[in-house]
Amino acid sequence: MKLLTVAAMAFTLLAGSVNAAEQLNAYSIMPEKYASKVFAEFTKDTGIKVNFMRFSSGEALARLNAEKKNPQVDVMLGGPADTYAAGVKEGIFEQYRPKDSDAIPANLRDPQNHWTGIGIIPLCFLTNTKFLEKNKMHAPESWNDLLDPRYKNNLQMADARTSGTATERIYSLVKVMGEDPAFAYQKKLNGNIQMYTKSGAGGAMPIATGQCGSGIFYIVDALDIRHLLHR
Repeated sequence: MKLLTVAAMAFTLLAGSVNAAEQLNAYSIMPEKYASKVFAEFTKDTGIKVNFMRFSSGEALARLNAEKKNPQVDVMLGGPADTYAAGVKEGIFEQYRPKDSDAIPANLRDPQNHWTGIGIIPLCFLTNTKFLEKNKMHAPESWNDLLDPRYKNNLQMADARTSGTATERIYSLVKVMGEDPAFAYQKKLNGNIQMYTKSGAGGAMPIATGQCGSGIFYIVDALDIRHLLHR
């Protein structure tokens, strides 16, 4: 199961221009270790320092909504495209067309230039191999595999109230099954959930350490955990 999603960036509505000290303020949905590298390269190229705070997509969008009449940041980086589409409906983002953006496929950019895609990231299953061996199971290959009773209280995945990973998971279900069957499935899946985490990657380490068996994550978070355990 793979869902392609767009990490994006956008400029907040009516945010001030670069100040005399040449600094930008930003919110990042992209994890800090990646965002810091992106902003460092920006500073290297432009001489403009970036001060940023990292939030899950739901938190970042809520802050931008609350600050709409008095913006506190100039730009937001990372996260799924639907987070930005929701922000456009709320009038949060101004139009901006980055230089050379024509090189990016049109379906990965907002037609009105409110946001610009910067990457494509699939969702994937992440499963503890010791859990599979102990329960004589194969790694999940479909949504329905996660309804197996042996996963009861053994799944961790993100909470849709705070996480873009979770909203993309639900959107993927809707695309695959249709809206009513997708929500019926989610209710069944809930019976196997041990915990809904605040952030998209929050359940990855518990799966790696054996606290739970499986979950659905962006592939970069799954690979990060795999790399960490094999260092």
